[in-house]
Amino acid sequence: GYYTVAIQIEDFAYSTDTVPLSSIPLQFLVNSVNISNCTQEPVIVDATLPNNAFLNISVGNSMSWFITAQTRNSNISIVDIITTITPFGIQLMKSDLSVTTSSSNQLEWTVNILWIPSLFDIGPHLLCYYAIDSKGLTSSQYCVTLNVSMQCNQLQVSDLKDDCSIPVAAGVSAAVVVIASVVSSLISICITCLIMRKKG
Repeated sequence: GYYTVAIQIEDFAYSTDTVPLSSIPLQFLVNSVNISNCTQEPVIVDATLPNNAFLNISVGNSMSWFITAQTRNSNISIVDIITTITPFGIQLMKSDLSVTTSSSNQLEWTVNILWIPSLFDIGPHLLCYYAIDSKGLTSSQYCVTLNVSMQCNQLQVSDLKDDCSIPVAAGVSAAVVVIASVVSSLISICITCLIMRKKG
């Protein structure tokens, strides 16, 4: 069944303080399901980007990769492969699940992910994914870091974080574009406010 959990998150300047600097409530639901064998959770068996990989990618370059999962029970299927990326708002294009048979005669479920980073995506982004099966069990979570820059000599999965560089001129140009966009938005808001006041 479902159980409600309520937590109050507070921080204090000193351990002896009794009045918090801030206090934030957090509520969520826990669903307890009846499963005979919890060791049969699904597994990620293959992926273009291995767990904890660091990938450099240029602005405007399309990046495509796949994620494949299996169940440990032939009577259970994969219903989705969930992907999340930070910061919130970045749009990934994910295909529908496709089912194939592996060389060991096991069913595999695969999704393909496509992302074309824009100028506003420059910097590192954490992408995480996991599989969920028809019984509600989830696989271990896998995470990779996608580092977006103005230009890359090559796309490379590596532990090294210096394969790409952002030229000073390009970095300044990017900053100018972002600032100009923000200023333009503020001007539009101010003009709208003035028009509304005159109408009032």
